[in-house]
Amino acid sequence: SNRPSVHLSPTSFHSAYQNVVSRLEYSAPESLPVPTTKQLLQVDSKADMWSLGMILHKLIFFRLPYTHTSDNDEPSRPRDGQEYADRLEAEILEYPGFRSTSVLQATFESRQLPKAYLFLLEKLLSVKPTLRPSSERVLGVIKEGGVRMLSEISECQR
Repeated sequence: SNRPSVHLSPTSFHSAYQNVVSRLEYSAPESLPVPTTKQLLQVDSKADMWSLGMILHKLIFFRLPYTHTSDNDEPSRPRDGQEYADRLEAEILEYPGFRSTSVLQATFESRQLPKAYLFLLEKLLSVKPTLRPSSERVLGVIKEGGVRMLSEISECQR
């Protein structure tokens, strides 16, 4: 027969699985199936802002805020399979959003890092999509590098 065939080796399957899991790690809570109905909701650019927040979190802290991630080396963490994906999904849905602390702010200050990025993370990783800034606002914060723009974000969303 002239039909094309696909052969998945264990290596290619693992690679494909890792790709799916890594996408899940950066997914906004509203982009996951509703736990009770398993239905998917309509998402917009605010979900992309969540993903950007996760990327910024990883750049700043060298890890994501979840336990069940591909960069976690704890022996108790499931390594693959549906159990791993289910635990990560549950953790994403339960994540309360990023909150800066005085300790984090002092650490940023001592390392001469802009504290504005902590406030930006709070906005990007808000569990309420309507509180997340637009890409234009984020770009403005990055260009300005200041808290002034972040306070403007807060004012616009009140």
